[in-house]
Amino acid sequence: NFVIVDFTFTNGTKEAVTLDTVSLTLIDSEGRKFEADTDAYEYVPPNKNIFLEQINPGVVKQGETIFTVAPGASGFILKAGDTDMFSDKNAYIDLGF
Repeated sequence: NFVIVDFTFTNGTKEAVTLDTVSLTLIDSEGRKFEADTDAYEYVPPNKNIFLEQINPGVVKQGETIFTVAPGASGFILKAGDTDMFSDKNAYIDLGF
């Protein structure tokens, strides 16, 4: 079982940033946290694999990641963490399923 998340990332800072796999976490209705499945990156289209890619200020990139999830998991919320390692700002996006 897996969930594929397509997203748009905009670097709204004044410096280049690099996304990594801990930037996005999938949380289900039971509070279980799923990290991106690094073994599944070969299935992400090359033009959407933006993890570990430097993204300059003001640049918008399309991305995609795959999460392996528990059977029957539902109620997913995507936690998008700040790219600044010294910040604890997060966005929570209800995926609606």
